[in-house]
Amino acid sequence: MENTEKWCFNMRNTINVDDKLLLECVRYFKSNLSYKRILSEIRDKYISIGTFGGTIKLENTTKEEKSALTDLLGQKFYLNKSGIIRVNDVVESLKNTRFEEIDFYEFLCMYFDEKIVIKKDIKEYNRQKKENFLEKLEISVDKNIYSFMFDTFSHKSSGSYNLVINKFNEDGLGELLLKELYHLNCIINKLQSNTKIRLAILASEVTSNPHALDENTFLNKILTYYLCKKSSTKIPANAEEKNKLLYENNILKDDISNNTLVAGVYVFLYDNGILKEYEGWNNLSDTFEPFVLSLVNLNKLDVLKPMNGKVIILENPTVFMKFYELISKEDTKYTLICSNGQINLSTLVILDMLSKNDCKFYYSGDFDPEGLLIADKLLERYKDKISPLFYTERDYLSILSNEVISDKRLKQLDKIKNSELKILAECIKKEKRAAYQESLGLSECQFIHKCN
Repeated sequence: MENTEKWCFNMRNTINVDDKLLLECVRYFKSNLSYKRILSEIRDKYISIGTFGGTIKLENTTKEEKSALTDLLGQKFYLNKSGIIRVNDVVESLKNTRFEEIDFYEFLCMYFDEKIVIKKDIKEYNRQKKENFLEKLEISVDKNIYSFMFDTFSHKSSGSYNLVINKFNEDGLGELLLKELYHLNCIINKLQSNTKIRLAILASEVTSNPHALDENTFLNKILTYYLCKKSSTKIPANAEEKNKLLYENNILKDDISNNTLVAGVYVFLYDNGILKEYEGWNNLSDTFEPFVLSLVNLNKLDVLKPMNGKVIILENPTVFMKFYELISKEDTKYTLICSNGQINLSTLVILDMLSKNDCKFYYSGDFDPEGLLIADKLLERYKDKISPLFYTERDYLSILSNEVISDKRLKQLDKIKNSELKILAECIKKEKRAAYQESLGLSECQFIHKCN
């Protein structure tokens, strides 16, 4: 059975003309490919305006198209030099043939083997479909989720619009999206308590699938958009920002490997409303032994306190140990934090907890774009509580390396906001070379002088 016959068979209940005549008409026009372009233009015009009216324009008509159109329209086309054709002339031309009983709309549908729907009807259908979906959603989720989705549907410019619309259209009815939003609703309800929960466990409890919240899943993405809107923050630009967003909303994504090397940090927790020391770690702090704090540990702790009111943040373990050895010789010791190249979430949590005390932060990092950006973010976050340490033009020029910084990396220095660091950034742009903390020849008196 040919496609046109299949279409006619499937649509028989809706077609009120003789099927044989309709098939014959379609076959006639399909037998001459020169009609295809004009019929395509008429179909598009009909979809656009909803009637067989207006005009179409055929550019650069071929010899075969001119012959076919002259046969169809007669002198009306033969005398036409502009290529503009009135759609109604084409429709009326059939009435002067043995196909006069054919409905032109039904003819076009069978010719293109599709149900042709005008834009107005499509728009109304989609509007009604969204309205029905939102009605179902309103009785399925809490008002905050409903409001979030209503805003998403209402603003095409919102970041979540394309994500949501694609899922909405996946099954044509929005049922898959409804299911995902029900899961989102359950997740948000579980996060209301102050107890932190691991991402995979949260996914398993809500969906019975521990991977439902894996990166790049719809549920992970829509949860991220929702939490950003709730917190009035931008979409995370990297994994560390994503971890921070989740942590602040009681979700632990990577709580074991996300850790920070410290020395001189005192830890406490509340027991029946009474603040008590965590003796194991505090014994290490008393003897000034380095130890590691992970998100697992931090999740159990309520208060962190620094040693002697000063916290020195160092970019890598080698320099951490250099400072550690220096301070170990002194009677007055200070808290040390190793950011290990980047400020990860556990480091931020530690610094945030320490910043609640009356203390001063110092940051010492490498003289390269990445080191300055870390310093800039910390200075912006902790304001007057933090100062750069061994981070001047003089320090930089005294330990210049032979490593040339590429123009692409140097461009990152344009992002620096702190006025003091901008001066250093201009110096680095001029020299185009990196300098590293390990090369700083620090004496005990230099160190004590800088921190006092």
